[in-house]
Amino acid sequence: MAVPDPQSFEDGEEAANLITHTIANNEWKAAMDWLLGITRPIAVATGPGGDGLPAGTFSAGIAFNSNLLLRGGMVHSTSTNNHRFTVPDSGTYRAILMWGVTAQVTTGTGRWFTDLVVNGTTAVDRYGAAATPSATFINTIPFTATLTAGDYIEFRIQNSNAGAITLGNTQATQPRVMLWLDQPA
Repeated sequence: MAVPDPQSFEDGEEAANLITHTIANNEWKAAMDWLLGITRPIAVATGPGGDGLPAGTFSAGIAFNSNLLLRGGMVHSTSTNNHRFTVPDSGTYRAILMWGVTAQVTTGTGRWFTDLVVNGTTAVDRYGAAATPSATFINTIPFTATLTAGDYIEFRIQNSNAGAITLGNTQATQPRVMLWLDQPA
């Protein structure tokens, strides 16, 4: 099989028909984003934690002050309403919330709850666990919600325990709170 001659142009030919490195890179990037699903709405964010939550109280919303990834039109501010994530498209979203808890619970009574709240009012999914006296543990909580374009979500924690809890794990080198939020392909 013969090696093809390289493409060459003579004076007067249309150079605009050439595939440039910019065109090729953009086409490859678009193809790879589509294959990997990167164009779908996705957010990955972390927060400092360290918030104390006295017994019998509900948090205002878990704060996320660092965006690791925002794609597909997902909206999140790290300074204004940093506990809210606004979704760009209608559909089903999944969220995985990871956070550590240090509990100063005097008794093993009561529970704590984590709610996925839509538009500041409606809890659409809830996860709860029994109180554990004086313990440190890490939670990985899956949530699912059907949302409308422009809805915002936030996570709130309720402490009905007999003692205070502190959000965030005890390892200073790790994020205290982490969220993965996406719309599955």
